[in-house]
Amino acid sequence: MADFHSYLPDDILVNVDRASMLAPLEIRAPFLDHRIIEFAFRRVPDVFRATLRKRKVLVRHLGQRLLPAELDLSRKQGFSIPLGAWFKGHWGARMSEILHPVFSSLVW
Repeated sequence: MADFHSYLPDDILVNVDRASMLAPLEIRAPFLDHRIIEFAFRRVPDVFRATLRKRKVLVRHLGQRLLPAELDLSRKQGFSIPLGAWFKGHWGARMSEILHPVFSSLVW
């Protein structure tokens, strides 16, 4: 509980906020909303609480109930950039025109 009053607001959230302003990033912390915190500490049954081995138990349970079954919720995964799609068609040809001289001059 001490993290909510010291470490998060004085360290982590400040650093994330500054880094997101430095780069044009939109960063949100939806699980820090006071209503969600109050709900988690007062009303969530023990069976849905996180343990050392299981994290985000309630979120995963809700995801299984609300999201399509073909989504793989069992593993953590990032988002990939669709470079292949971006480099197809008119814009791909233009990007190749621009980038080819740059990359051809690099020594690998």
